[in-house]
Amino acid sequence: MTLRAYDFRKPDRLAATLEQRLTAWMRVASKLAAEKAAKELPFRIEMTLSGVENASPIEVLSALPNPVIGYRVSIGDAPADMLFVWTRPLALTLVNAAMGETPTELPEDRELTEVELSLCEYLMQSLCAAVLHETWTAGEPLALTVREREPSPRWTRLFVKAEQVLQCTFVLRGPFGEQEWYWLAPYQTLFERLTRAEIVEPSLRPQEAARKLEGVVRELPVEVSVDLGTIELSLAQLAALTAGDLLILKQRVGDPLTVRVDSRLKFRGWPGRVGARQSLQIESLRE
Repeated sequence: MTLRAYDFRKPDRLAATLEQRLTAWMRVASKLAAEKAAKELPFRIEMTLSGVENASPIEVLSALPNPVIGYRVSIGDAPADMLFVWTRPLALTLVNAAMGETPTELPEDRELTEVELSLCEYLMQSLCAAVLHETWTAGEPLALTVREREPSPRWTRLFVKAEQVLQCTFVLRGPFGEQEWYWLAPYQTLFERLTRAEIVEPSLRPQEAARKLEGVVRELPVEVSVDLGTIELSLAQLAALTAGDLLILKQRVGDPLTVRVDSRLKFRGWPGRVGARQSLQIESLRE
């Protein structure tokens, strides 16, 4: 067997178990962020992990949208070596929301005042750093703290010593639409944290962490939909439809309906009613 040094300048994908740990952790954190935001904002938000990728610092930073608001982030008392980046429209929207407004669209772009920047820092700590820390299941704490503002995120020198930067992209949705925000961290820093998380107290910690993570994941919302039937129409027929038109679906009343879980075919079942509500009785798994 030939051993080779790991080259962080050309990193491989995270090992399957580490990648699963990273994405599962951030999905759980996203769910918790939505719950915490309900206490801070006058409307509900939804946050989802859009993607995780690593590239050179210049590639990651040059791809950031403009304008953005960025704050440096540290682990515990260590020097800040990570960055939270919000689009400025998102920052303005959440700051306005924290002051009691419920925007139905993104506000007109402008610079934030010092008071608004302080509120933005607070929201980054409570909706981003705190939830990532709280949902971290490894033995070694991951106390993320939002530090000083980064004046020019696209030109930051925070990653001058990093060969690769790991970018976690999140999508935040609300009545104003959706906006992205980013967590940027040196690839090696987070890789080492995730690796150590796998070897802490090997006789006990993995089982405890797995049970805790499983318990949280079981509470994640999953969309279940029932296909009533399908029909093919031409564009002309579709454009001519009006209220009261009758469509004959390609679904026999004697055949069970198809049930989808997260858009994947999963069950067959029969429609019915329980009191004043519609219902569905599962008949079988769909093969």
